[in-house]
Amino acid sequence: MLDFWATWCGPCVREIPNLKKLHEAFSQSELIIVGLAHDNPMDLDDFVKENSIPYFTAISDPAIEKAYGIVAWPTTFLIDPSGKIIGKNLRGENLVDLIEHKLTQYKSQ
Repeated sequence: MLDFWATWCGPCVREIPNLKKLHEAFSQSELIIVGLAHDNPMDLDDFVKENSIPYFTAISDPAIEKAYGIVAWPTTFLIDPSGKIIGKNLRGENLVDLIEHKLTQYKSQ
């Protein structure tokens, strides 16, 4: 799962507990979450530490944002191992269920 977000983005920050639950629900062999933050490195480092974010986070790059057509935060993509996008903007309190459903659909193809 690729999550474009920012520390200054209210909806992004509210989504972090759901992403933490998602991280806990799946093994690394089933799902990897990568958070790409539209921030400066110091703000991101402090935020990750203060909020105990357990999944990989890094500073986003404008070229990556352009390639994915990012115009608003948060924007998420569920990507299969071949690089195909199989879900977009999956978020909310039922995120674990949404991802389980998408992965089940993917595996049955």
